[in-house]
Formats: sequence, C-alpha cells, structure tokens
Amino acid sequence: MNFYTLKNFLYIINIKVFIITILSVFTTYVCGSINLVGNMPTSLIGIAVVFPIVFSINSAFQRRDKALEHYGIINANLTSIYFAHLNWSKKKPFKENSDINKIIKELFSYIKKDLVTESLNNKHKKKIYNSFLKISNENEKLRNRDVSDGEISRINNWLNNTIVSFEKISSISDYRTPRGLEAYSQIFLNIFPILFAPYFASLNEVISYLGYIVAILYSSVLVMLSNIQHNVENPFDSIGLDDINLDKENRFKNLF
Repeated sequence: MNFYTLKNFLYIINIKVFIITILSVFTTYVCGSINLVGNMPTSLIGIAVVFPIVFSINSAFQRRDKALEHYGIINANLTSIYFAHLNWSKKKPFKENSDINKIIKELFSYIKKDLVTESLNNKHKKKIYNSFLKISNENEKLRNRDVSDGEISRINNWLNNTIVSFEKISSISDYRTPRGLEAYSQIFLNIFPILFAPYFASLNEVISYLGYIVAILYSSVLVMLSNIQHNVENPFDSIGLDDINLDKENRFKNLF
C-alpha cells in the first residue's frame, strides 16, 4: 500500500464516520446494560443500505463516463470547426488568433461555468447559446471566402453535434440520483445504529467486545460508502477524487 492509496482512503473519512460509529457503540452499550438483546437479519443491511448506495455509486460513475464522452465530442467537433476555418478558405489568409478561436475558447469557459455552478439561473446557458450563434455567423462568413455550400453544411453539422452533446452533458449536471432514493439512504443510515444495537449487544454475550467491534466495522464501512456516493454524485464539482477536470480535458484551450 503506497502513500497515495492511504491518502485516497483517508479522503472518504470525515466527522460523520466518527459520529455514526460512536452512536452505534453507545447504543450497543445501552442495549447491553438493559439486557435488550436479540438477533437481527443482517441481510436487511444489504437490502436497506448497501444496495441503494452501491446502485447510486454505479449510476454516478455511468453518468461520469457519459459526461466524459460528450465533453470529448464537444472538443472534437469544435476543433474540427476551427480547422475548417483555418484550412478550407481559398480566398483570404486565415489568422490563428481570429474571431473563431476566441469564440470557441469563450464557449468552453461558459460551458465550464454552467456545469460547475449548481443554480437554476440560466445566465450561463444564455451565454453558451449566444456563442453558438456567433459560431454559426462565422460559418456563414465562409461563403465570402469561397468555401462551398457542401463544406459549410458539414461545418454546421459539427456545430449541431456540439449543441446536442452540450445539452446531454448539461442534463447530466442538472439531474442526478433520484432525491427520494438519496433521502431514504441517508435516513436509514442515521437510524441504523439504533435499529441494530440489540443485535450488536447480543454478540457481546458470545465473545466479549465482539459486538462493539462489529458495530464499529458496520458503521464505518456504511458511512464511507455513503461518502463515496456523495463525492461521485456530481462529476463537475471538484469535490470527489474522480471528478472530471474540465480544464485538463479542454484540449482546444491547452493546444490552441
């Protein structure tokens, strides 16, 4: 186990892990003191807590992969548009620091702000669509530089693909894990120490302190799984270890 593995493990440990663990140990002690012990179906933990959390984690990573795919499509299509403006003109020389270069970089900046900002305000989306309009206008200007209608149609098709991918990646940012499922998982996670305390207390009658050890293990593992789910929930907020680095993935900005 190297340093980075340990660092990543410690990243998912927060104050909530200690609170739930302490609560679980305390309720186990209370149940043992008043002789409130009994057997509980441990499969209930898997059905009620583990399955919803793991389902949410899996869904979050699928959304992350889809977001990377669509952001890559945006990069590819906008770069293709830039190359078309750079190389397809037969009339006037094209400057690399032209309007289209600035508009595309401006567009990437607005897309980043829209994805990382959790707000119902559509001001960033308005700026994004204004940039799409500017690119469309720049495409039309190619007619004055002897670019054929067929070539302009192809460029506009790349722009359309960019808009479609933006809408898909924007939907990924706006709509995540069902709120009902998330609320259910959090509520059951918080009442878990009390609900299973009699079971943990019964284990102390088999082997001394076994109930406390099991309570600590169950509580810490479940809360850490919940923390992982929370960290990967939004792939754009830069909270989780596996979030998408939009600056790193912005090939156009980094290369042009």
